[in-house]
Amino acid sequence: MIRVAEELLVFLLNRLSGHLTPVPDRNLRYALAGAVLMDLSLEGRIGTEIERLVILDPTPLGDDILDPILVMIAGDTGIHDTAHWIERLGKPEIAGSIRDGVISRLIERRVLRQDSGGFPPDMRVGMRSKRYPMADLKEGQDVDARIMGILFADNIPCPRDALLITVVDACGTFDRILSPQERADVADRIDRLRRHDLIGRTVFEAISSVRIADRDGAAARGRIIFGAEQRAKALARQPMASGGLPILGHAIGLTTDPMAFLTRQYRALGPVFRVRVPGGAITVLAGPEANTFLQRNSRLFLRSFNAMGPLVQRLGAHRAMLNMDGNEHLRLRRAIGRSFSPKVVIKHLGITADIAAREVSGWPEGEPVTVLPALRRIIAE
Repeated sequence: MIRVAEELLVFLLNRLSGHLTPVPDRNLRYALAGAVLMDLSLEGRIGTEIERLVILDPTPLGDDILDPILVMIAGDTGIHDTAHWIERLGKPEIAGSIRDGVISRLIERRVLRQDSGGFPPDMRVGMRSKRYPMADLKEGQDVDARIMGILFADNIPCPRDALLITVVDACGTFDRILSPQERADVADRIDRLRRHDLIGRTVFEAISSVRIADRDGAAARGRIIFGAEQRAKALARQPMASGGLPILGHAIGLTTDPMAFLTRQYRALGPVFRVRVPGGAITVLAGPEANTFLQRNSRLFLRSFNAMGPLVQRLGAHRAMLNMDGNEHLRLRRAIGRSFSPKVVIKHLGITADIAAREVSGWPEGEPVTVLPALRRIIAE
């Protein structure tokens, strides 16, 4: 039997890139926690009341993902509601184990196939942002067709589909994959489906309450940064590295031994700080905290698509190497890599020599030449 948690990940998977739809990490963890509780409910193992989640049947299912969760809930003697279990199962170590288990199961069932995305074999174990392209496209299409049919064609949902729609909505996915008009068109439909089932409604409310509490708590700590003004204020609060000089700032330390300089500042100031350079300041993310952030969240917050998109549009293109990220970028790089290979230059050495000679012949005799622009023209041609 395919589980709600499995269909959740299949639905979230981008068919082109092989990555999960970029929803915030915490939302995904809570959604997986809710999906597991939904699976246990569908199997008659748990039930929900207004103020507590109860065990109806502690008998193991023979499921290596659900059984440990069932044992955890059955072994807890306290009285806890569904929100408690969403937050507890949504902790990174538990939700990460659920996610990895679901992905491994989908790979074993040949729904997905694992692809390192072009990284060397010795990097595959450490990569946290693997691609999982669909091996069985029909599996993904079936999930998509069912969900969209229920939302837009008023198809009658079975209980598990209603639960799946509820948990997808709870993690905010429909806000990302539907246009604002489409989202408004199906809002009432989603709300009716959510009200239809007690466990689905409880899980949705639990996820939403935890998300709101987390958002409000983060906002109070100044960690949620919405607009340009707020970002500027947040950057102004970051500590500035010590020991700078007038005008030059920290340029000497950055140019003479940047690794030693940045390491000292990281140890003194923490993982986020600023350094002064002529004309402004640079914000630095450093240390293992920065590495963890980049591995887990960089595709949400640090994307070439956002930074380079306007330039590519001005060039009259839609997609280009400059504004492509992740495995999409790697696939294009592999496809056009031969054009930039040194072997191409060697193969056409006569042509490249003629280009260089023609460019050099235009340099003024006895006058200095700015090297970098001159070489750029040669290389570009």
